[in-house]
Amino acid sequence: MGTMSSLTLIELQRARAFACDTRRRWLITDPLGYPEIRAADLLHLGDEPHVVEAEFLRRPKQSGGVRVEVLPDVLTSTYLQAVANRLCEHDLGLDNSLSAPLFRLHRRGENPYDVWVSEVPQWVVGALDAGYAVVVADIRDFFRSVTRDQIRQVLERPFLEKSLSHKAIGLIDQINAVPCPNGSTRSGIPVAPDDFFWLLGDLVLSPVDTALRGCRSVLAHARWVDDWYIATSPRTIDHAIGVLETVLNDHGFQLNQSKTRVIGSIEQFETMTLAREHSIVSDLFLASSKGAMSARQVASLEALIQQAPETLGEAARLWKRLYALARRLKSPLLLDRALADLDRLPMAQLPIFSYVGSFGWQHCPVDHLSVLLSPDAPDPRSLGILRMLLTSPTKLPPELCRLLDELIRTPADGLHPFCRILAYANLLKAGAAENADALLQALGDLPSAVARRVGLEFLWLQPSLHPVLRGMIAADPSPIVRSLALIAERSIPSQTSVRLASDTAWSLKNWGGLDQRAATAFGLTKGPLE
Repeated sequence: MGTMSSLTLIELQRARAFACDTRRRWLITDPLGYPEIRAADLLHLGDEPHVVEAEFLRRPKQSGGVRVEVLPDVLTSTYLQAVANRLCEHDLGLDNSLSAPLFRLHRRGENPYDVWVSEVPQWVVGALDAGYAVVVADIRDFFRSVTRDQIRQVLERPFLEKSLSHKAIGLIDQINAVPCPNGSTRSGIPVAPDDFFWLLGDLVLSPVDTALRGCRSVLAHARWVDDWYIATSPRTIDHAIGVLETVLNDHGFQLNQSKTRVIGSIEQFETMTLAREHSIVSDLFLASSKGAMSARQVASLEALIQQAPETLGEAARLWKRLYALARRLKSPLLLDRALADLDRLPMAQLPIFSYVGSFGWQHCPVDHLSVLLSPDAPDPRSLGILRMLLTSPTKLPPELCRLLDELIRTPADGLHPFCRILAYANLLKAGAAENADALLQALGDLPSAVARRVGLEFLWLQPSLHPVLRGMIAADPSPIVRSLALIAERSIPSQTSVRLASDTAWSLKNWGGLDQRAATAFGLTKGPLE
């Protein structure tokens, strides 16, 4: 099998499943689950030239500003995930990393916040209880500042075949070379949701861990990717910070001075991390799982909602849990503030969408939704709103359908391309198939290959368009789009299994039944991955 001989079919299938799950979490995915990528084809990923494609997302930072995230095509992600899985079979020397288990097989798939809250506070409280002070710090612009040589060094392990590491490095180079929507390219480790890149970040910082272990003022330390927790004597705080800064500089990194803090007591740490508030939410989650909450517990929730801070860095984590709890309880307590919180708490947007969507969107003014879906809106917010509209149990009012029709006709650079597809999906679900011509005209100008692909899949529901769609598929520059020809021409067995997004109970992964309709139109059957 050439360069892929060391990766088994089982390894590649498992990696593909992780890659597909990542896309569903990222809200930009294929409702059919890429059924034309057959198990046998995966074995040839490394043997043939592969054109790397990528999707982009502008995500707001909790501290302000916007970062551009990149999502490689599913085949690239599958290969890199298989390499990550192979790496995790060995001792990687990440004893100081509290985040590494999240990207390793025994904890993969767990909620990152649940892992953080079970590992980081326990470590910090243990250090404070022992009489130490704890320095909290992180690296400035970490992922972009990683050099290609550092990536090469951590991937060229004795137990990892050179063909695998060289291919992985080449794919990273290709991902960084794909131009962003603004025309720029990137360097370092791509800011991407696939586990491979976060594991790579952990590995790059392992030599820094080794250097810190030999410093006298660093009595103990732990790390969450590039966030550092250093236990030191209260008398040597400044020296410990200086040591961390020097060691980071020696390895090509810069300490983020503005985020460096010192924790001197358990009480200070609990205030900083909203430990009391999180404890209340945990107790209420436990109570709700056992049945209806008491009047006292409901009053406790109401008081917490009124008093919870919104400006601390930890506030977003708390409000994520509050919205999830209110959704579980079917409580309308947060409805009046939910839409405003999309701006106040950008990192809590997904649980807010889930919460509001569970009540239906009929109470949301269309003019307000128009503002939320404006071209200036952060991509996750627009995508999340349209996905929640798609799965809402209530019928879309005519004025909202008119808004969605306008989105379809928005100039190519005025809206995230996948939002246009989701707008059409909502109209299609509502029975407004006459909008197909507008999408058909706009499809060729969309810069996103996945958006064009999914648009073609939904347009395929109209048999009269099949001749035109076949020509568009064949002429598309993207291999991801052209591979639809295998489905359209029934070049794959009609009984090919497809993991559809509607197989899961999580509403943000659901296509409102359109995925099943598309699968039927292409002659596919529903079932587990091959």
